[in-house]
Order: sequence, then structure tokens, then C-alpha cells
Amino acid sequence: MKKILLLFFTIVLTSCSKKQVVVPEDVISRDTMIVILSEIHLAEASIQVLSIDMNDSTQNAAYGLYRYIFQKHKITDADFKRSFDFYQSNPAYFHEMYNDVITRLSEDQAKASSSLIKPVEENLAKEKIEVSPLPK
Repeated sequence: MKKILLLFFTIVLTSCSKKQVVVPEDVISRDTMIVILSEIHLAEASIQVLSIDMNDSTQNAAYGLYRYIFQKHKITDADFKRSFDFYQSNPAYFHEMYNDVITRLSEDQAKASSSLIKPVEENLAKEKIEVSPLPK
């Protein structure tokens, strides 16, 4: 009876644990894919900021930025598509990976904001200017 209970708990515990995803050799590594996806999202955001409507020149700019990112990481369009399709076919793993993309983008945003605000704060302190909140 103890052996049956032990076997049952072993099966339950292993079935509840995270499924280990084996990434094939021809797929871009998870860490590199996170960096690439982050850069693609930044490229798309910059295109959206610069262009409100989606026309041919906007699409050409996007493709140019994608090509630049792919060349930077020494990958092809096919490498990216194959890797993206692989990760997307494992939804839980893909979701975890995208959480890391969002974390990376948030950290980059915080660094950028900090680097913009710090010189302004230093100048205000140097000039002894007090900044008070706006009246309601």
C-alpha cells in the first residue's frame, strides 16, 4: 500500500511540475530571442511614434530595422521565423519568455527615464530652483 501511495504522489508531483522544453539546435537560444524580440518591439514603437499612418515608406523602414536587428545577431529571416514558431508552439514557455521581454523593456525604460531626469534634477539643484506641484 505504501508503494502505491508513493507511486501515486510521484506521478502527481511530476505531472504538476513545469514541463522541460528542449530547444532544438537550429532554434535561436531563449536568451538571444528575448534580446531580439525586445529590439523588435523598440523598433516597432519608434516607427509608430514617427509615423501615424501605415504606408509603404513606413513598412520599408520597419523591414530595414528588422534586417538591421537580424544582421546584428547574425541570423536570417528564416532563422527568426523558425525560432518564433517553435517558441510559440509551446504556449507556457512562450508566455514566460515574453514576460522576460516585458521585464527587459521595462528596465530599459526605467534606465532611459532616469538618465533623462537626473541631469534636469542636477541643474535644478545647481540653480537652487524649487519645483512645487501644480495647484488643483
